[in-house]
Amino acid sequence: TPLIGALVARGTVGQSIKLFQALRLTFNAAVRQRVIPRSPMEGVEKPRQPHHEMTTLTPEEWRRIEADLVERKSWAVVPLTVLLTCGLRRSECLGLRWSDIDLDRRLLTVQRSYHVLPGGKVAVRQPKTRQSHRTIDLDAWTLERLFDHRAEAIRAAGMLGRPFSENDYCFARLDGSPWP
Repeated sequence: TPLIGALVARGTVGQSIKLFQALRLTFNAAVRQRVIPRSPMEGVEKPRQPHHEMTTLTPEEWRRIEADLVERKSWAVVPLTVLLTCGLRRSECLGLRWSDIDLDRRLLTVQRSYHVLPGGKVAVRQPKTRQSHRTIDLDAWTLERLFDHRAEAIRAAGMLGRPFSENDYCFARLDGSPWP
Protein backbone atom coordinates (compact mmCIF):
# COMPACT_ATOMS: atom_id res chain seq x y z
CA THR A 1 0.00 0.00 0.00
CA PRO A 2 1.18 3.58 -0.54
CA LEU A 3 1.04 4.33 3.20
CA ILE A 4 3.37 1.46 4.06
CA GLY A 5 5.73 2.52 1.27
CA ALA A 6 5.72 6.09 2.58
CA LEU A 7 6.59 4.90 6.10
CA VAL A 8 9.46 2.81 4.75
CA ALA A 9 10.71 5.76 2.69
CA ARG A 10 10.66 7.95 5.82
CA GLY A 11 12.80 5.40 7.63
CA THR A 12 10.12 4.23 10.04
CA VAL A 13 10.30 0.59 9.03
CA GLY A 14 9.16 -0.64 12.45
CA GLN A 15 5.92 1.34 12.15
CA SER A 16 5.40 0.12 8.59
CA ILE A 17 5.78 -3.51 9.71
CA LYS A 18 3.21 -3.02 12.50
CA LEU A 19 0.80 -1.34 10.08
CA PHE A 20 1.32 -4.14 7.53
CA GLN A 21 0.53 -6.79 10.17
CA ALA A 22 -2.55 -4.93 11.44
CA LEU A 23 -3.93 -4.42 7.93
CA ARG A 24 -3.25 -8.02 6.94
CA LEU A 25 -5.02 -9.34 10.06
CA THR A 26 -7.96 -6.99 9.57
CA PHE A 27 -8.46 -7.75 5.88
CA ASN A 28 -7.99 -11.50 6.37
CA ALA A 29 -10.68 -11.42 9.07
CA ALA A 30 -12.96 -9.50 6.70
CA VAL A 31 -12.43 -12.17 4.01
CA ARG A 32 -13.18 -15.00 6.50
CA GLN A 33 -16.37 -13.23 7.56
CA ARG A 34 -17.27 -12.75 3.87
CA VAL A 35 -17.37 -8.95 4.20
CA ILE A 36 -15.01 -8.62 1.23
CA PRO A 37 -14.21 -11.19 -1.47
CA ARG A 38 -10.41 -10.91 -1.21
CA SER A 39 -7.82 -9.06 0.80
CA PRO A 40 -6.32 -5.94 -0.71
CA MET A 41 -3.13 -7.03 1.09
CA GLU A 42 -2.66 -9.96 -1.31
CA GLY A 43 0.58 -9.46 -3.15
CA VAL A 44 1.79 -6.75 -0.76
CA GLU A 45 5.18 -7.74 0.62
CA LYS A 46 5.98 -7.29 4.27
CA PRO A 47 8.54 -4.50 4.72
CA ARG A 48 11.97 -5.71 5.77
CA GLN A 49 14.01 -4.25 8.55
CA PRO A 50 17.35 -3.18 7.06
CA HIS A 51 20.36 -5.05 8.38
CA HIS A 52 22.82 -2.84 10.22
CA GLU A 53 26.28 -4.01 11.08
CA MET A 54 27.05 -3.62 14.74
CA THR A 55 29.89 -1.26 15.47
CA THR A 56 32.07 -1.79 18.50
CA LEU A 57 34.64 0.24 20.32
CA THR A 58 38.26 -0.43 19.56
CA PRO A 59 40.48 -1.23 22.55
CA GLU A 60 42.07 2.22 22.17
CA GLU A 61 38.68 3.96 22.18
CA TRP A 62 37.68 2.07 25.35
CA ARG A 63 40.99 2.95 27.05
CA ARG A 64 40.35 6.66 26.37
CA ILE A 65 36.77 6.45 27.67
CA GLU A 66 37.87 4.45 30.70
CA ALA A 67 40.66 6.91 31.52
CA ASP A 68 38.13 9.74 31.45
CA LEU A 69 35.72 7.79 33.70
CA VAL A 70 38.52 6.96 36.16
CA GLU A 71 39.58 10.61 36.23
CA ARG A 72 35.99 11.60 37.04
CA LYS A 73 35.79 8.85 39.69
CA SER A 74 32.71 7.48 37.92
CA TRP A 75 30.77 4.53 39.36
CA ALA A 76 30.42 3.26 35.77
CA VAL A 77 34.01 2.07 35.24
CA VAL A 78 33.62 -1.50 36.49
CA PRO A 79 30.17 -2.31 35.07
CA LEU A 80 31.16 -0.87 31.68
CA THR A 81 34.39 -2.86 31.76
CA VAL A 82 32.41 -6.05 32.44
CA LEU A 83 29.85 -5.20 29.75
CA LEU A 84 32.51 -4.59 27.13
CA THR A 85 35.02 -7.31 27.94
CA CYS A 86 32.46 -10.05 28.61
CA GLY A 87 29.89 -9.13 25.96
CA LEU A 88 27.01 -9.02 28.42
CA ARG A 89 23.61 -7.47 27.91
CA ARG A 90 22.80 -4.66 30.33
CA SER A 91 20.19 -6.82 32.09
CA GLU A 92 22.71 -9.66 32.48
CA CYS A 93 25.27 -7.31 34.01
CA LEU A 94 22.67 -5.97 36.46
CA GLY A 95 21.69 -9.53 37.39
CA LEU A 96 25.23 -10.58 38.36
CA ARG A 97 25.69 -11.65 41.97
CA TRP A 98 29.07 -12.19 43.58
CA SER A 99 28.32 -15.93 43.65
CA ASP A 100 28.35 -15.80 39.82
CA ILE A 101 31.98 -14.70 39.74
CA ASP A 102 34.83 -17.03 40.64
CA LEU A 103 37.76 -14.65 41.00
CA ASP A 104 40.22 -17.48 41.77
CA ARG A 105 39.33 -19.42 38.61
CA ARG A 106 38.81 -16.19 36.58
CA LEU A 107 35.27 -17.14 35.55
CA LEU A 108 31.98 -15.27 35.33
CA THR A 109 28.73 -17.22 34.89
CA VAL A 110 25.61 -15.59 33.44
CA GLN A 111 22.65 -17.12 35.29
CA ARG A 112 19.99 -14.40 35.35
CA SER A 113 18.93 -11.05 34.03
CA TYR A 114 17.49 -8.15 35.98
CA HIS A 115 14.79 -5.95 34.45
CA VAL A 116 12.94 -2.88 35.66
CA LEU A 117 9.49 -2.98 34.09
CA PRO A 118 7.06 -0.11 33.54
CA GLY A 119 5.76 1.20 36.84
CA GLY A 120 9.03 0.33 38.59
CA LYS A 121 8.22 -3.38 39.00
CA VAL A 122 11.32 -5.60 39.00
CA ALA A 123 11.72 -8.94 37.23
CA VAL A 124 14.65 -11.29 37.69
CA ARG A 125 14.59 -13.82 34.86
CA GLN A 126 16.57 -16.61 33.29
CA PRO A 127 18.89 -15.46 30.50
CA LYS A 128 17.24 -14.65 27.17
CA THR A 129 18.22 -17.88 25.40
CA ARG A 130 19.90 -21.19 26.28
CA GLN A 131 23.11 -19.86 24.72
CA SER A 132 22.85 -16.80 26.96
CA HIS A 133 23.41 -19.01 30.02
CA ARG A 134 27.18 -19.16 29.75
CA THR A 135 30.51 -19.07 31.55
CA ILE A 136 33.04 -16.46 30.46
CA ASP A 137 36.79 -16.42 31.05
CA LEU A 138 37.84 -13.13 32.63
CA ASP A 139 40.87 -11.31 31.29
CA ALA A 140 43.42 -9.90 33.73
CA TRP A 141 42.21 -6.31 33.27
CA THR A 142 38.58 -7.14 34.09
CA LEU A 143 39.62 -9.45 36.92
CA GLU A 144 41.66 -6.67 38.56
CA ARG A 145 38.70 -4.29 38.33
CA LEU A 146 36.37 -6.90 39.88
CA PHE A 147 38.80 -7.66 42.75
CA ASP A 148 38.91 -3.96 43.62
CA HIS A 149 35.14 -3.58 43.21
CA ARG A 150 34.48 -6.54 45.51
CA ALA A 151 36.83 -5.17 48.17
CA GLU A 152 34.95 -1.86 48.00
CA ALA A 153 31.58 -3.66 48.27
CA ILE A 154 32.79 -5.54 51.37
CA ARG A 155 34.07 -2.29 52.90
CA ALA A 156 30.81 -0.45 52.15
CA ALA A 157 28.68 -3.24 53.64
CA GLY A 158 30.79 -3.16 56.81
CA MET A 159 30.52 0.62 57.10
CA LEU A 160 26.74 0.30 56.86
CA GLY A 161 26.69 -2.41 59.51
CA ARG A 162 25.36 -5.11 57.22
CA PRO A 163 27.11 -8.37 56.38
CA PHE A 164 28.50 -8.81 52.89
CA SER A 165 26.91 -11.76 51.10
CA GLU A 166 27.87 -13.78 48.04
CA ASN A 167 24.21 -13.28 47.04
CA ASP A 168 24.66 -9.50 46.90
CA TYR A 169 24.41 -8.02 43.44
CA CYS A 170 27.81 -7.06 42.02
CA PHE A 171 26.61 -3.68 40.80
CA ALA A 172 24.47 -2.50 43.66
CA ARG A 173 23.54 0.51 45.69
CA LEU A 174 25.00 0.81 49.19
CA ASP A 175 22.06 -1.15 50.63
CA GLY A 176 22.82 -4.09 48.32
CA SER A 177 19.90 -3.59 45.96
CA PRO A 178 20.82 -3.60 42.26
CA TRP A 179 21.15 -0.48 40.18
CA PRO A 180 18.15 -0.04 37.91
